[in-house]
Amino acid sequence: MHIFRGKIEERRKALNVGIVTTWFERGGAIVSRAYRDLLSKQFRVFIYARGGERYGQKEEGWNGSEVTWGKSLFGTNIDAYHLARWIERNQIDVLFFNEQHQILPVLFVRKRFPRVKLGCYVDFYTESTVPDFEFYDFLLCNTKRHYSVFSSHPQCFYVPWGTDVELFRPSQPVASRMPTFFHSMGMSLRKGTGLLLETFFRGDLPRESRLIIHSQVDFFRYFDYSREFLSQRNVEVIHKTVPAPGLYHMGDVYVYPTTLDGLGLTVFEALACGLPVICTDEAPMNEIVRSDFGRLVEVARRFSRYDGFYWPKALGDNDSLEEAMWFYIRNPSTLEKQKRNAREFALQNLDWKQAGEQVCSLFSEVSVRDVPLGQIERRIRKEKEELRKRASLAFLNLLPPWLQGFFGNLYRRGRT
Repeated sequence: MHIFRGKIEERRKALNVGIVTTWFERGGAIVSRAYRDLLSKQFRVFIYARGGERYGQKEEGWNGSEVTWGKSLFGTNIDAYHLARWIERNQIDVLFFNEQHQILPVLFVRKRFPRVKLGCYVDFYTESTVPDFEFYDFLLCNTKRHYSVFSSHPQCFYVPWGTDVELFRPSQPVASRMPTFFHSMGMSLRKGTGLLLETFFRGDLPRESRLIIHSQVDFFRYFDYSREFLSQRNVEVIHKTVPAPGLYHMGDVYVYPTTLDGLGLTVFEALACGLPVICTDEAPMNEIVRSDFGRLVEVARRFSRYDGFYWPKALGDNDSLEEAMWFYIRNPSTLEKQKRNAREFALQNLDWKQAGEQVCSLFSEVSVRDVPLGQIERRIRKEKEELRKRASLAFLNLLPPWLQGFFGNLYRRGRT
């Protein structure tokens, strides 16, 4: 496995690093912030906060002087000329994209700034978009699963993920007469919240334990339960954005039967806080969770996601999840031991600061790859043509059937 182990030079060039990312209290931005914190110890780091979801201008800790707020466009699209002016103004030497779905902004930078090193934090990709990662000079994979897809790239590096073990640490738990399971729904329905509730309600778990669900979206918009119903069954829902270190102190065990994750960020945080983890027996979660501080839930079935993401969703098995939860209820001494094991594992293996030398050396020493201009221009033309086709199809679908037929006939005549 290609793990970068370069050494920091005593007189390293003072690089200007730019990170293009979403920027507010959510998983992808937390990853970008973690890279910023490491890199800023050696370089000047600038944040280009693209739109697509929302901005964190009013959220504590997200609106520093290093942040430039991009225009709010659909998805991960970026105003290329606004981005170009930002690159020129800050004299960016290395540009690092996080969760960049659309390739056109990358191609634009590749063509206009051929000497700027382009890097990518690998998270989202489909079978058809894997070849586009050749336009980056280097790739960072924080999981073995991502690395398995891109290891043939000449500058692809596996950088094991971690967390801030000083910020995320055990604290005085909330007093409770029974074990408390904590679950983070975040901003997504793919975290296994539905499976967890279904499993929790079908037996005697509510009589012997509590369940706390933290959500950044309106839980009751997606689940047809009343607060009274949940309260009667020992379930508490907390709907608000909570900055790090979050609400892990409210639980004894972190239960996370997610169907799909690029990283599983909260698993690292929970372990650092001294919580054993129950999660799906699927990568990347099973790359770190072990039996001495967690339980893995068997996968009942796998199925593709609506957007064609490269890896399938993995739905956990109800019986396996219920068994894992009962394990901690019935074994309180083992639970306390696994809490200590979780924290000790995090201290020894998940301290993100230990990756500082590796990451800084990588950004300094990777080289700009020679990508022919003709190859870039051909890909730009192809992407623009695909966008035009998708836009035309979306427009046609809004028309009544008789008009769809009319334009369809015109199109077929033009093809003959």
